[in-house]
Amino acid sequence: MKKISELINKIVGDKVDNSIQKLKNDWNDIFEDDIIKETEPIFLVNKKLYLKCESSVWIQELIFKRDEIKMKINKYYKKEMVSELSIRQG
Repeated sequence: MKKISELINKIVGDKVDNSIQKLKNDWNDIFEDDIIKETEPIFLVNKKLYLKCESSVWIQELIFKRDEIKMKINKYYKKEMVSELSIRQG
């Protein structure tokens, strides 16, 4: 079975920003343990970051922290890397 990120990369091809690998590598440096344990960055397309989260309770928490998450990522990279955030259960 293929990962959803592999299928999406195959479908959208060049439109997928390669910055996602950098973001995945830096995720532990950007966020606290609670967010690290509960989320996984899946892909980044046109500054829209897709996160995977297992818990519906945590999804609600992340929705409230959406602006804070974008701000931390953009501050870490010192540029607007993420302007939108989509959180999926999975």
